[in-house]
Amino acid sequence: MWIAQDVARDQVRSQAIGLDMAAFTEKVAEAAARERETAEQLRRGGSFSEFETDPERLAAIWAAKHVEWQRVRDFMAQGGWGAYEPEQDTPRLQVGSGA
Repeated sequence: MWIAQDVARDQVRSQAIGLDMAAFTEKVAEAAARERETAEQLRRGGSFSEFETDPERLAAIWAAKHVEWQRVRDFMAQGGWGAYEPEQDTPRLQVGSGA
């Protein structure tokens, strides 16, 4: 089973192709809002939807997506990219990531 960070990285890389910095700023804001919403719903103990059976996993995925959208946005800004291209995105391996 994939961990939340793997799911987030895969989804962001596939959804981000060709997006510019303005679009990334919107995606970061959307992910932040969804992270807050899912965390609050999890704290209240309510269900997210009839299709979501694991609210903790959903909350973890949105938190990871928020971090990943920010990481890629910052990476793009640092590199001066006009639009996102996954083949240019080579995040540094982190100690303990298993990679």
